[in-house]
Amino acid sequence: MENLDEDEAKIAALFAALNDEDYQVRQDAVDALENIGDAAMLPLIACLNNADGYVRWKAAEALTKVRDNRAVEPLITLLNDETNNVRYSAAEALGNIGDSRAVEPLIEALQAGDSDMRLNAACALGHIGDSRAVEPLIAALNDVNSYVRSDAAEALGYIRDNRAVEPLIVVLRDEDGEVRTKAVYALVNIGDS
Repeated sequence: MENLDEDEAKIAALFAALNDEDYQVRQDAVDALENIGDAAMLPLIACLNNADGYVRWKAAEALTKVRDNRAVEPLITLLNDETNNVRYSAAEALGNIGDSRAVEPLIEALQAGDSDMRLNAACALGHIGDSRAVEPLIAALNDVNSYVRSDAAEALGYIRDNRAVEPLIVVLRDEDGEVRTKAVYALVNIGDS
């Protein structure tokens, strides 16, 4: 019982440190919460509402590793955060958690976000593996950004839906070598003759 009280005291102190004036103190507090693991889940989720964009970013980044479904709804909210790194880490965390509740918001981010948000959304959708993402990912094969096209091809390979075969064959003529390579791997993963 003593360890539980010690953990609670540590978490409370770290949570209080998130509001410290010193940037380094805030950073160290988020890193320490991440290392505590499951016992720090609720404080980490609470950090997603912190006024400091850096704290929100580091909390979302920590949740990328923790992979707890309780964080899905707060992370979905962060897909529209004003801070770029917060949005990107939220998308990555949602992909790693793999909860299907994130599919529609990630599809929206894939279609409307900046290029970094679009590529993070494509990656996340691939990790989730939900077939609802196939058509939007196929559309992303025509993105102006080659990294988005590449990640969309890779994501389609993870989902393994035959609807992607023909569009991926077309992408084999993409001007970017990485996009072509990811399309080849995706076609191999899909395995359609």
